[in-house]
Amino acid sequence: MKGEELERLYSVSAQLKKGLEHISTGRVEIGRVWIQEAARALSILLAIVESENGKE
Repeated sequence: MKGEELERLYSVSAQLKKGLEHISTGRVEIGRVWIQEAARALSILLAIVESENGKE
C-alpha cells in the first residue's frame, strides 16, 4: 500500500470515528451520514488497491 493510500485509509478511520461520536451523543442522522461517506471512500480505496494489485 502506497503512502497516499495509507493516508486515505487514516482519513476513512477518522470519518468513522467522527460518525460514531455523533451517534453516541444523540446526533444519529449526522453520524449516519459520516459513516456512509466513510464507507463510500473505503469502497473507492479498495477498488484502487485491487486495480493496482492486478497490474503487478
